Amino acid sequence: MQQAGGRMCECHRQENQMLLALCDRASALSRAHWHKARSLLRTDLPKLVREHIISMDQFTVLFINSQDRFARTF
Repeated sequence: MQQAGGRMCECHRQENQMLLALCDRASALSRAHWHKARSLLRTDLPKLVREHIISMDQFTVLFINSQDRFARTF
């Protein structure tokens, strides 16, 4: 997005922060309770990552396509 001249909207920035926080939580848990960390990663992480990838892909495609259309009009 940055290379194409755009920025992430607030909801996508929050998704990134939520994913990073989940990874940090799993990392901290793994030091004393590896089974809890593994459970956290198996249950919460895949769903969050999948939703994030889908929304970011859609957003990126829309952004890039709108830039191309804008460039052709001038």
